[in-house]
Amino acid sequence: MGRMSTTAEAPRGIAAEAIEKRFAARGRARKRGEGVRAVDDVSLTVAPGEIVGLVGESGCGKSTLSRILIGIETPSAGRVLLDGEPVDGRDGWRRLRRRVQYVFQDPYGSLCPTMTIGETLTDALAVNDLGGSTAGRRELAGEMLARVGLSAADLDRRPSQFSGGQRQRIGLARALILEPEVIVCDEIVSGLDVSVQASILNLLRELRQRLGVGLLFISHDLRVVRYLCDRVVVMYLGRIVEQGSVEEVFGAPAHPYTQGLLASVPDHMPGAPELRAHVAGEPATLSGRPQGCPFAPRCPQAAERCRSVDPPFVALGAGDHRARCLFPEPPR
Repeated sequence: MGRMSTTAEAPRGIAAEAIEKRFAARGRARKRGEGVRAVDDVSLTVAPGEIVGLVGESGCGKSTLSRILIGIETPSAGRVLLDGEPVDGRDGWRRLRRRVQYVFQDPYGSLCPTMTIGETLTDALAVNDLGGSTAGRRELAGEMLARVGLSAADLDRRPSQFSGGQRQRIGLARALILEPEVIVCDEIVSGLDVSVQASILNLLRELRQRLGVGLLFISHDLRVVRYLCDRVVVMYLGRIVEQGSVEEVFGAPAHPYTQGLLASVPDHMPGAPELRAHVAGEPATLSGRPQGCPFAPRCPQAAERCRSVDPPFVALGAGDHRARCLFPEPPR
């Protein structure tokens, strides 16, 4: 299966540029005209061939951002770009939905139980007018199953005949068969046991190497992110609070929230700094975001200024490492 080419000058892959997403509030807040900012001024890129980890507590905006990137949700502000060009209009979003695919967290609910695996894969080709004849589409479906560690003999079986790990491989095959530049993987190993997780992660690394596909890997498991990803983006209450290479963020975390997340890992990760500042308390709700730094009420390093000043997103060193904090400082 050939890959599409672009000009050398065009930045390939998908990008979010100053994305915001607001939902209508309820009750008194709605009467005041207020809204919930689920995603707040978020910019990130995922290029073919790289794996970007997106981490943060439940409710921080990770899934909303991912749905915007694949066109399920519409941003309230900002824009999505594909290969450097803004995605707009029906044709633009149709092109994006082919070039950026999604693999869901639930391997049981994401496949139609009444369709065979062959029907699931060939339907994706038919909808996009790919693969030629019916026989040609079936042949491509069998080849794609082989790429993810299954067999063409599985084409006539139904999802109920597969394990959870095998269903995630089928989900990957369904995404890959359209030759996307980027795949969004939403917590795809969270419900699997450790040995099956390892096999899926190794498969993702192999697919990146062989096919050059990029991955936005959404996860709450920092060990998995460190093993798999090239870069990591940390979100808190709808905002990016730290980003950089895995080596930068895991080796010298500068935001207190990132430090707390790493400190909460049960077994210390080799090479990571010693961290003692666990994240205490519960995060504020998106509708009850505090003034100043949203993390200030839980931050062990917060000063009075943090409760009134919105922190800038500052660069740390010469690389891509940045943190949204008034006092960003790696642990000593």
